[in-house]
Amino acid sequence: MPWIRQRQGTDYLSYAYGFPERTAYATSDRITGPWKFQGLLTELAANCYTNHQAFIELKRQWYFIRHNGGTPTGSSFRRSVCVDFLHYNPDGTMQRVIQTMKGMGPAKEVDPGQIRVNRRMGCRVSLADGA
Repeated sequence: MPWIRQRQGTDYLSYAYGFPERTAYATSDRITGPWKFQGLLTELAANCYTNHQAFIELKRQWYFIRHNGGTPTGSSFRRSVCVDFLHYNPDGTMQRVIQTMKGMGPAKEVDPGQIRVNRRMGCRVSLADGA
């Protein structure tokens, strides 16, 4: 499943690559291309042949959302949602995502009514108080 978003004037296109699927990405200075292949973001997901991704920015930190089949009864058809940190290099390229089984640790509880999504491509999530 492709995902297009923009960060600091660069368009990022991420997509499933090969089968079993990995996640690759390309960049462009405009949505219509041309696109430059930048490489893989992830390797194979645990116990799952597919890989769908999403990206969000919250409080100036980017996150990579994906799925795997890593639960005891998981598979390509019984998936778990995973969230890991996403980091950028100074030149705007993305670092490979380290897919963890633990994730980022316990989440802070946030009132869903305080969340705003305000990006035309991808998601930029912020709290209503501007955080």
